[in-house]
This record gives sequence, C-alpha cells and structure tokens, in this order.
Amino acid sequence: MTNETIVTLPKEVAEAMDEIKRKNGEGALRDLPQIYSLIEEGPTSYKTVIDYARSDDNLYFEAVVNGYQVEATPEERVREYFEKASSSYKVVARCDAVEASHFIGRMTAIRELVDILDISVSGVNAK
Repeated sequence: MTNETIVTLPKEVAEAMDEIKRKNGEGALRDLPQIYSLIEEGPTSYKTVIDYARSDDNLYFEAVVNGYQVEATPEERVREYFEKASSSYKVVARCDAVEASHFIGRMTAIRELVDILDISVSGVNAK
C-alpha cells in the first residue's frame, strides 16, 4: 500500500502547471525535457515549472502523480484562524463567559495585528 498524498504547491507553480495542462494535455507535465525545450518560445509558466522541478524533483513528480492543491496565502491563513476563533466564540458565548472572553481577546489581537501590519484581510478587518 502506498501513502499517496496531495501536494500543496505555491500558487504560481500550481497555476503554471494548470496552464501547461490546458495547453498541452494532462501528460505534458510528465515530460520535463519537452517543457524545458519550450522555455524560450513559451509563456513564463514553462520556466516556473522547470524551476520548481529543479528545486525538488521528487515533490514535483509526487504532485504530478498524486495531484496538488494551491497553498493558502498568508491572508487566507489569517482569515481561517480568525474564523475558527469566531466560531469557537459563538459556541461558548452562552455558557462560559471566561472561555468566551478568551476568543474575544484572540479575535481582537488578530484585528490589531493586521492593522499594525497595514494589511487588509477580508472577513477580519475589511469588508
């Protein structure tokens, strides 16, 4: 039995791989020499894929064989963390004031942090 896991890739790599599949078919990602030969005349997605494959060819082929997902952006990760705190607050708010204040503090700290960093995160400090 093999342990097949979906690989998490940086957004630009996943998008480049998707573009190559759209233009050249599903099997194109398995043919790195062909992708390499098209770097000069092709879109930047070819170079992005070759650079990533060079950096970790085992992980690249694991992604090609087992599938891949796009890595969450820092903003998405902050939003997910905030949403967890918010949903936890809603669960405990009616029955445990001390626990509820913990989640209020966490949500406030997240909002203050993104404001300090001067970033806008939908669902946290931006509409």
